[in-house]
Amino acid sequence: MHMKRFLIPLLFLVLMAPLQAQNLGKVLDNYFRANQTARIAEEKSMYVQATMEQGGMSIPMKVYYKRPDKIRVEFEFQGRKALSVVNGEKGWNYMPWMSPDPQPLPGPQIEQLKEQYNMEGDLWNYKEKGNKVRLDGKEKVDGRTAYKVVLDKKSGTRIVFFIDADTYLVSRMESFTSKEGKEYHTITRMENYKDFNGFMQPTLLSTTIEGVPGKLIVRMEELRIGEEMPDSLFRKPGN
Repeated sequence: MHMKRFLIPLLFLVLMAPLQAQNLGKVLDNYFRANQTARIAEEKSMYVQATMEQGGMSIPMKVYYKRPDKIRVEFEFQGRKALSVVNGEKGWNYMPWMSPDPQPLPGPQIEQLKEQYNMEGDLWNYKEKGNKVRLDGKEKVDGRTAYKVVLDKKSGTRIVFFIDADTYLVSRMESFTSKEGKEYHTITRMENYKDFNGFMQPTLLSTTIEGVPGKLIVRMEELRIGEEMPDSLFRKPGN
């Protein structure tokens, strides 16, 4: 009798596993289609222009990304331009109010930038990246039904995507990370989607960290994918 009680729920889980995988596959297929992810995966570059707002400050920024691992982030602060540049395994920060010379980026920060600015997003080819994904039912987000897709990265970070059940665009994203023994829960809302030459992107992103006062707002102004970018953009600043 005890064995029977154990086997029945186990059998139910085994039988339901293919159905859950099928549902996850359908959600991801529709998500990739809505976001034109397959097209993005074939392109070699991405340019983003946006404005960050936090604590009463407005900071213009530009991001250049070129495959396979070249990144340049420009932003203006107090009337001066600052840079973060990654060129393969090397990277530099140039903050003129802190140092007149560019400073080398440590390895973990380089990897963090590479992970942050990947064109296709975390769900594309997640298995090849060593990550795991599961569908965790549905939830209401601002009165609309959304699929809850949970991504567990090999780094230990968990990201939860709330994918609108009608548009298959992400309406909210939550991440759970651990740094120096402290847990961080970050919530990002994605609103006001706009078509940038066939690519749907949110033009308003608002981010809060649980337990931390304030909010970071990013207003996307321009997105261009596939344009030519000279390698000189990704050299060490000042060279």
